[in-house]
Amino acid sequence: MEIKENSRTHAGSPLLSLAVVHTLLFVASLAGLILLRHGAALSGVLSLNPYGSAEAARNFFAESPPAVRVGAFFLLGSAILLGIYTATIVSRLRFLGGRAAGSDIAFVGGLAASGALAATALYLWVLSVAEASASIPVTRVLHFMTFLCGGAAFSAGFGLLAAGVSVTSYFARLLPRYGWSGSAC
Repeated sequence: MEIKENSRTHAGSPLLSLAVVHTLLFVASLAGLILLRHGAALSGVLSLNPYGSAEAARNFFAESPPAVRVGAFFLLGSAILLGIYTATIVSRLRFLGGRAAGSDIAFVGGLAASGALAATALYLWVLSVAEASASIPVTRVLHFMTFLCGGAAFSAGFGLLAAGVSVTSYFARLLPRYGWSGSAC
């Protein structure tokens, strides 16, 4: 009788396809904002930030609700895929023997990044409503919230996801021991 070593395989979604679809949805959200805009110059859209002119931001959101809505839709889809990716990669780490706290850190970070993207999409969606984009103070607050959630909160969560996966993979010896990663060991 032959015994197969490590014959079990992880029954999760392929990580590469999840990452590619997440990235494509994220790019589609940006493309929707840029290609479906109405009246705003491309340079104005790309330089749109909450520290700029409040009137310019209000004009963009008020004049381009379909673009904002399409961008928000694809960004929400991207957030959902990032959550699925997070659950899958943490499950795979645990399946492969990564029992350190790093896998939990990766899970929390991935959920935080996914939640931040989802919040950004929802704030954008509200900005596509005529009543919200008619008011400069409301537009300013919602624009800042999209900036904070899509920028700082997403970056912090994604950094925790990447660090948790990397450190757990390294210490569980799931990564090769050559190059810069193994030079200190």
